Amino acid sequence: MTPGDRVPTGRAGQSAWARVPEQAAVRGLAAVVAALPPAALLGALAGGARGALGAALGIALIALCQLLSWAATRMARSEPAAVLALLLVASYATKAGVILLGVLLLGDRLADARPALALSAGLAAVLAATVEAAVITRTRAPYVEL
Repeated sequence: MTPGDRVPTGRAGQSAWARVPEQAAVRGLAAVVAALPPAALLGALAGGARGALGAALGIALIALCQLLSWAATRMARSEPAAVLALLLVASYATKAGVILLGVLLLGDRLADARPALALSAGLAAVLAATVEAAVITRTRAPYVEL
């Protein structure tokens, strides 16, 4: 690629490749939200109403984390890769805080729903990471920073 080559552009002259992290976060969020009904159903089958509630809360925690990923990638859209990396690291720390705060606030109120919450949150996190990795690895984009 030479300096005179045209780069596919999207909104406001932004490179189409620069939007890939944002698209990955949005698709990961969509996958997590789509997992809510089956997770709640499995939670209900395993633990009744409290199991369904625990599963729904586990999915909601991960969906909130995915929203943070989307916000970070959206803010770093037109920034260099180093700024994107910094924002993503900060969002990971924030996500850990959100999950810890959520678990602390629930305390013993949902003690019997904890297994469903933990299982659904773990599976939703793996699902989101898998979808994000698939989006990013299937993108044919050269890495060039000027």
